Amino acid sequence: MDTANRFHLIPAGELRCVWMTAGVLAYRLCDRTLDCDDCPLDAAITRRFPSRIPGLDEEHAIPASTTLQQIPEEGYRYSRNHLWGCYIDDGRVRFGIEAGLSQALLTVKAIVFPSPEQHVLRGQSFVWLIMDGGTLPLEAPLDGIVRRINHDLVAKPHMLCLDPFGGGWLCELDLDTPDEVTKDLYAADDARPKFAADRKRFLASLNRAMRGKRRAAGPAQADGGEMLQNLCEVLGPSRYFDIVREAYGWSRR
Repeated sequence: MDTANRFHLIPAGELRCVWMTAGVLAYRLCDRTLDCDDCPLDAAITRRFPSRIPGLDEEHAIPASTTLQQIPEEGYRYSRNHLWGCYIDDGRVRFGIEAGLSQALLTVKAIVFPSPEQHVLRGQSFVWLIMDGGTLPLEAPLDGIVRRINHDLVAKPHMLCLDPFGGGWLCELDLDTPDEVTKDLYAADDARPKFAADRKRFLASLNRAMRGKRRAAGPAQADGGEMLQNLCEVLGPSRYFDIVREAYGWSRR
């Protein structure tokens, strides 16, 4: 075909809907600059995902009271928005979510990844976490090209919460400027107090929200109901989602 007569599926300057990127929708452009918070389409699709992950029983449920885990130091650097990065080889860095935030998420229902070979920019939303109450966008901490995503998380998104520094890693980027990892990301000692402050804010918000709430004592005998598994169910998905957003800074970005 003559070059002059070619056209692109995605017009210049337009953005794919995250659900098109995820393969849920065949074609949908975003007119909200990837701000999913008030998008009725995002809300409608999110409700269609199962609220429980098959095979994730009470034994593997993540307690909301878990303390902030120690974050690895050797070979790891951290962004202000709770992502970690470590070198895989020269220029390629693997990214994931640090343990404090992953515990607060409780159970992620689905993860929308960037396209392979996509060039992402620092501060640009490049991964989206689908929760019961809404969608949380993760911003790329550095500029780079997506070389690999963790396909295991497509089938087992809860691994993001259960094993954030291991099998729950997100993706690998070839950085435009490899030395930016050590120059622009925090060392563990610098990141720890920042993450602890967010965790403290999160727990304080939960305590305020739980005033007047009573935990279920056990399964309801008359109607066959189930015991509430976590604070997300006690407060309701929307309220819990709002607390996570506010405590971990999404409302301030």
